[in-house]
This record gives sequence, structure tokens and C-alpha cells, in this order.
Amino acid sequence: GELQVNGYSAYLHPVGVDKILGVGQDADSEGRVQGLKLELFDISDLANPTSLDSIKYSNTSSELLYNHKALAYRTSDNLFAFPYNVYGNYTKAYLGIYQIKDDKIATYSTINSANSDWSNSRGLIFDINGTTFVSFFTNSDIVTQNLNTTDQ
Repeated sequence: GELQVNGYSAYLHPVGVDKILGVGQDADSEGRVQGLKLELFDISDLANPTSLDSIKYSNTSSELLYNHKALAYRTSDNLFAFPYNVYGNYTKAYLGIYQIKDDKIATYSTINSANSDWSNSRGLIFDINGTTFVSFFTNSDIVTQNLNTTDQ
């Protein structure tokens, strides 16, 4: 089947057995790229795929668009993170943290770094004694956030 959407998904990641997370670029009706787009697709009926939810960010890009290693994904609760940058603000790098729950993409948190080189930045999701943490590694920083409290 086919599904008409604005933009494209450069990276597709399986979510369970019948859903796919697409990360790519949103585009306007003329095909001009607008920024990052996360989209959750239902593929339970391959002849009729549907879009369940999407999040769009204007003037943004991510290494995940061309390097799958930029994604940290925990399948047990569909928590994921990836680095991105905002055009015109190259003095900061960001790690977006999201969770797929009830067929929606929820923005969980964002970690930022003063690092000006967002390429080769990575996120790591881990637990210590039942508490979930996310670390953001850049060329010059390591920032860790407790997701239970969002303290950095």
C-alpha cells in the first residue's frame, strides 16, 4: 500500500510488530524542506498503512537522517533519544527524548549542551536501581538527566 505524506522519512525503526517510527524531514506543499519530522505509522494492514501521530520541528536537522547509530532506543517501554540542531544556532546541540505510548509520540524531555559540533553526539538510556537516566555525549560535554525528576 501507499500513504501520501508531506516530506519523507530518512530513517525507519520498528515499533512492536505492526508500527514503524519514521524520522525525516517535513516539507511544504511545494516540496521545500521545513525541518525534522517524527511520524508513527500503523502497518498492521500493509495494503492500507496509516499515520497515527507526528511531531514537527521547524528549522532543525539531525545526524539520525543519515546515521542510524545516532538513535538510542529502549524497546521495553519505547523510550528513545537522538541528537539534533537548530539552524542558525550552532552554539548548542540538543538531545530530544521521546516515548511512544498509546499510539502517540510524546516529547519526554530535551537535554542541551553548549557544544557547537552536534555531529557524532549520542544519547544513552540506562537504569540504576529502578531510576531511568539519559546521558548526552558530545565532543566536549557529558550531560546526564534523571528522567524521573528531569534534574540535570
